[in-house]
Amino acid sequence: MPAPVQTVYHARPSVPGFMFSAFLPSPGLAKTGGFPDMDFRWLGHRLESRQAADFAALTGLAPTGHYSVLHPQTTAFALKMALLTHRAFPEPIWRNLQIRNHLLLRRPIPIEASLDLRLRIAAWRVLEKGVEIDLHLSAALGTEVAWESLDTFYIRGRYGAAGAPSPWAEAPAPGDGTIATWTMPSDGRLAYGRLTGDYNGIHLADGYARLFGFAGAFFHPQRVLGQVAAHLKGPGPDKPQRFDAWLKGPVPYGASVKLVGGTEAFALLVGDAAKPAILGAWREVGPDHALVDASGAPSFGPV
Repeated sequence: MPAPVQTVYHARPSVPGFMFSAFLPSPGLAKTGGFPDMDFRWLGHRLESRQAADFAALTGLAPTGHYSVLHPQTTAFALKMALLTHRAFPEPIWRNLQIRNHLLLRRPIPIEASLDLRLRIAAWRVLEKGVEIDLHLSAALGTEVAWESLDTFYIRGRYGAAGAPSPWAEAPAPGDGTIATWTMPSDGRLAYGRLTGDYNGIHLADGYARLFGFAGAFFHPQRVLGQVAAHLKGPGPDKPQRFDAWLKGPVPYGASVKLVGGTEAFALLVGDAAKPAILGAWREVGPDHALVDASGAPSFGPV
């Protein structure tokens, strides 16, 4: 198995640094035989006032003085970029497709709080036509984990005998009641890239996105989730809560969208498409709810 990798940052990982690493050769999963034990930390992550204002403007979520369940997913994304572009990660980042987000806000986080972040590869599984990797990110406020996420990335290919799929592979049925309709913004592409550190051209330029088979540039998924959350009546930032999303397709800039669903589950439809671009659920949970167990492996309880 590959050697373990440990990295500690005391400031935001350098965007030019990890973007340069993205173009270096990757060893390939077949050669490494698996994913290494990767433990990346960012100590003293603090949300700047400009970042808080930009997040609110770009997502439509009203400022509350506390982190929303989506805040760390956006402003701490640079740590995931650093891991996914590291030389020890077996596959190049441009082959990684983000397909699921599971976010858990355990307790209120003041907007000015200093957080210690930790990112690990929690699990991976071989499927019939690819491999999935679960990245676990936790945000500690002092000695207590106040927020965590489990994000799943998919890499297409043949990697051997397929195992069992993730118990979270299937999204809950959303219902068909119309919650809201609106037109997605056409601007803010670079501004959201600054928040995340993700300057992937498929989110910035139509011509570049067409090179990869897309009709044009499309939103960073977490910005779409912010727009969705702004139209839902979810738990307030003082409540323990879980936000789950299954990313099924792109949401283009300027697209007309419709949000449908019931009490907790939802779906986002783009234009006249019959299949949703995003499925999800948002609900209040108990104070002991967790995304990983004591060993650090995914805790696949009910969504």
